[in-house]
Amino acid sequence: RDQAERQVEVSRASQSANTCQVEVQRLEEELQQCRAQRAANPPTLAGLLAAGVISRTGVTVDTLSMEGLTLASASQLEVRSVILFRSVGRLVLEVRVRNSHYESPWIPEGVALRGPAGDVLEGLSVVKPPSLTPGATEPIWVELDGPSVGAHKSYTLEVWDGGRARTVTLRGL
Repeated sequence: RDQAERQVEVSRASQSANTCQVEVQRLEEELQQCRAQRAANPPTLAGLLAAGVISRTGVTVDTLSMEGLTLASASQLEVRSVILFRSVGRLVLEVRVRNSHYESPWIPEGVALRGPAGDVLEGLSVVKPPSLTPGATEPIWVELDGPSVGAHKSYTLEVWDGGRARTVTLRGL
């Protein structure tokens, strides 16, 4: 039998070694930039929930009863709901706050979660809106390590603006 000879013709635009090195260097710089960005802002469960990357079906979700919580706020800010998200080793609180002030926006600047003895818990990751316009309701996400929080303790969440003129304090979490 006669066999046909297989032939494949490959053509490409020729690039010099220098052009390839420049492209490799550009890609390495881009990679370093991405790594630095990720190190500065590592992805958190709160950030992923806030961005909509993880749905509520991907974690355990509990809507906390507002009856057991005490809101101390005379600053025309209302807590509409509190939702607890749990994953392995992490807890996230979603606190939906409404700015009922008819004139000025509220710009949350600081967040603290205090234990029963008043000690501030470390290692919080917070995702908050840049501003809460009058009449708007937005979530504030607070993430912390799950094992550091005892299941039967009561915690207090404080969220404040610059100068602490308008503060939300939520006790009994």
